[in-house]
Amino acid sequence: VFFALSRIFIFYSTNYILSDIPYILFTSFTLFVASRYIEESSSSSAKEGFLVFFGLILSYFTRYIGIALFLALVIALLLVDKKTKFKKIIFVVGSFFLVFAIWNLLKFLIPSPHQNYHFKQLFLIDPYALYKGSLFAHPKYFIFRFIEGANYYADIIAQSLFFFLLNKWYFLKESLSLITLCLVLLGLWLKFRENKICLLNLYFLSYFFVIIFWPFKEGQRFIIPILPIVFFYFFIGLRKICSFFLRKINYFCFLSLF
Repeated sequence: VFFALSRIFIFYSTNYILSDIPYILFTSFTLFVASRYIEESSSSSAKEGFLVFFGLILSYFTRYIGIALFLALVIALLLVDKKTKFKKIIFVVGSFFLVFAIWNLLKFLIPSPHQNYHFKQLFLIDPYALYKGSLFAHPKYFIFRFIEGANYYADIIAQSLFFFLLNKWYFLKESLSLITLCLVLLGLWLKFRENKICLLNLYFLSYFFVIIFWPFKEGQRFIIPILPIVFFYFFIGLRKICSFFLRKINYFCFLSLF
């Protein structure tokens, strides 16, 4: 409900014809099916396997950031304690890379001036200043990019959650960004404690890690695909904080009786 009524979702879904909304649909479908596929103990889950493959392909070719979902699924399958996990990993990785290889072969046969353009720029210190060189030549910039990206998207997440408040009182930006990031991370940590191989958690981390290191910043657009998850973690963290203080209040109220 909060996501559907959020300004960022309404703005991008009504003013632009972009791939973000279809991407949310495809990844949501794939997350649902893949979660069942991970838990399925039978090796004969061909139907679920095909649906997972279909969802991964739709997600990836809608937006290349869909590779984050593929990575999260492989990690989840590696972590799960099932006898059939290696068969599933072989199927998922093999089928995905088969389509991936065919796609890249077609790109090779039909060359484009922008072929592999973004991938090459990913490891540049500054895509707009080529003279600065590669991240691998100056490893410290990996840390700088991580800090810069984390700070940038912490602000974006705060704007997504508190747009009207920040629009009126912009001086609250830094404090709200920090509070929002802490609550989201707290919610993520709490869900990891419940289930360490939850695909949703792994996808969020994988996606967030990719956009943090992506050299191009496009404002709120990159946050849209994970905004429902951000809302989820935020309210999980907020509920934990509220319950903690309520327990403290109840405790002191009880002591006051004596």
